[in-house]
Amino acid sequence: MLDIKKRAAERKKQQEEDERRQAELEAEEKKSGKKADAQVGLPAHHRALSNRSLMITKDLQMLMLPDIIKMRYPKVGDVREIEFLVSPEDGYWKGGNFLFNVKFPPEYNMVPPIVKCLTKVYHPNIDYNTDVCMSILRVAKSEEDGGWTATRGLQDVVTNMIVLFLEPVASDALNIPVGNTMMKQKDVFERNVKASMRGERVDGQTFEVQPIKYDFSSGKKGAK
Repeated sequence: MLDIKKRAAERKKQQEEDERRQAELEAEEKKSGKKADAQVGLPAHHRALSNRSLMITKDLQMLMLPDIIKMRYPKVGDVREIEFLVSPEDGYWKGGNFLFNVKFPPEYNMVPPIVKCLTKVYHPNIDYNTDVCMSILRVAKSEEDGGWTATRGLQDVVTNMIVLFLEPVASDALNIPVGNTMMKQKDVFERNVKASMRGERVDGQTFEVQPIKYDFSSGKKGAK
């Protein structure tokens, strides 16, 4: 069994790194006073694309979304921030709607995007502060560790969002109490998930009744 305390320390370090990158991203936006590196839909000659925007644009062109995922841009014309709605059809969280926010830091794609789950969920790999634990969100230390490399892209992130709900990993828990319950008392874990989906109070936390309604009326890939 993996050392949960060691994993927790690694998660804390990763969260601190995410917060640093998020602060850099916000500082860049404030300094530039611009909404995006490139406006979606504008002719190429109207604006020179940064390396980040070129990579994001390439990712979007190659992105394939299954029916259980919808996409939108929270800021019209700004490709540096995207939201995804994941609606699992199988697993513990079947029938729920879970909103994810993805932001691309200036160093993308040399570093992974910043991913947050804006929907409170009783899940071992998602904590109540919106942080998400996925191996792909850590910069790889080797080719075999499943972490982020420059060959990764948005498609990999979306795929891992789906895997979160189909194959939760209790041994690599970010929400350690939930992870412990899943490992040691699976029947209690299942009851807690169901109770949280009904909007009941679980482990001192209040949850919304699922499925939560989000406005993704513009379609799978959002309004451009």
